[in-house]
Amino acid sequence: MIKILQNIWPVRRNEISLFVLALSVIILHGVIYTIARSAKVAFVISQGGAKAIPIIQLFALLPATIIVTAIVARLLRRFSHERVFGIIAAGFLILYASFAVWLFPYRSSPIVFSLFWVSTELWKVMLLAVILRGLFNARLEYAMAKRLYAPLGVALGISAFFAGRLTMLCNSPNFLKASLIMEDPWHRSMILMMGLIVCLGIAMLICFHYLCRRLPQEKQEESDPSKISLWSSIPVVIRSGCLRGILTMVLCDYLVYSFAELIFYDILQKAHPDPTVYCSYMGKLSAWGGIGNVFTVLFIAPLLIQKFRWVVPAMITPVTIVIISLCFFGAVLLDAIPLAVFFGSALFCYGRSAKYGLFDPTKELAYIPLAQQTKMRGKLVIDGVAARFGIGVASGVSMALNAGLTTLVATVPYLSAIALVIGAIWIRSTSTLGKLVDANVARIGQEEARIAGNQEPLTVL
Repeated sequence: MIKILQNIWPVRRNEISLFVLALSVIILHGVIYTIARSAKVAFVISQGGAKAIPIIQLFALLPATIIVTAIVARLLRRFSHERVFGIIAAGFLILYASFAVWLFPYRSSPIVFSLFWVSTELWKVMLLAVILRGLFNARLEYAMAKRLYAPLGVALGISAFFAGRLTMLCNSPNFLKASLIMEDPWHRSMILMMGLIVCLGIAMLICFHYLCRRLPQEKQEESDPSKISLWSSIPVVIRSGCLRGILTMVLCDYLVYSFAELIFYDILQKAHPDPTVYCSYMGKLSAWGGIGNVFTVLFIAPLLIQKFRWVVPAMITPVTIVIISLCFFGAVLLDAIPLAVFFGSALFCYGRSAKYGLFDPTKELAYIPLAQQTKMRGKLVIDGVAARFGIGVASGVSMALNAGLTTLVATVPYLSAIALVIGAIWIRSTSTLGKLVDANVARIGQEEARIAGNQEPLTVL
């Protein structure tokens, strides 16, 4: 019984305060992102339709990601993680407030709804994937990270659940009628959601300030960090077998998921043309996805990560995502719309549960054995740019196929075939990376023995 409880709750007593602060920051960040994500999909779908999404992701999101990542890299060379986190978060919160107060009347403008989509995606990437997780990877030892990363995954489930309920509340007809602001229900809904985001963002910044005080001090083992930049980091990622493996995993994940997600949004638009109803349904899916994530993190991820080799929990996500995606595509091809909505909803909910509960923790663990600057360079390229590049490539493929076909649904036979091939590459890459991670973890123990015995340093793959 004690061993079972240790698997579910591996956090040690002296790590509880650190864990609670990290959990709070991730929950608040996740609630903000999930509310904004539901709003951005309804916002863009209602103004430009599902066909606008690939255009935004390829021609707006991808260039913006490269530019903002380069800016973040420059800021990290000059300032601490805490200050950079505050600067970037404050900028996004001001932008969210602007959407509700000043920019909403111009919502039909492609610039406005594209900016809303891009800002929501960059909120997730820059603050969580690059800065916050980069800070954790720099400060935490591998053994401590193994204990904390899986339980911290529950934060994203909790945030998805509460964000889903809050999104449904902000779009509830009765709640909107009771609101005294604006006559347009959709505008009232946006004001409520964006106002909530700003308040939660302030609370997140306060928690992050205290979190930085509790984290272990960063190890000074590398050369001058001012030499790190986005462009100089690309050759490092290409040369490192471990970083190449992580890069392939991330690209394949976003490619497979994006192919199915785009078709799912198109089908939902036909079922829910009203943006408030559409946004409410997205909130409901987020809530169910949060429940699934909490279950995964509490009862599946800790056991798999603590008791099995790295490759076992890492392999579950690609296998299951590919299977559910193919079932969704098959239902669309059979014109079984209710079944397609079911599998699409299942992919939306389970895909995030598997990603946040298993994929992200195992991916972050693969970074830990690497040198400090190698980690930072990998985060900038892989989590900063490559993830959005995968979405951009998926969007480009969808646009190319749609150019010669009449509807997005008509592209499904080709997208399903491409997804199957990419899924096979994803599974193969995960298996190969597992061998490198096991070797690097073994080298951690050998490196400690080297330091104790004053031996020659060992090479990390």
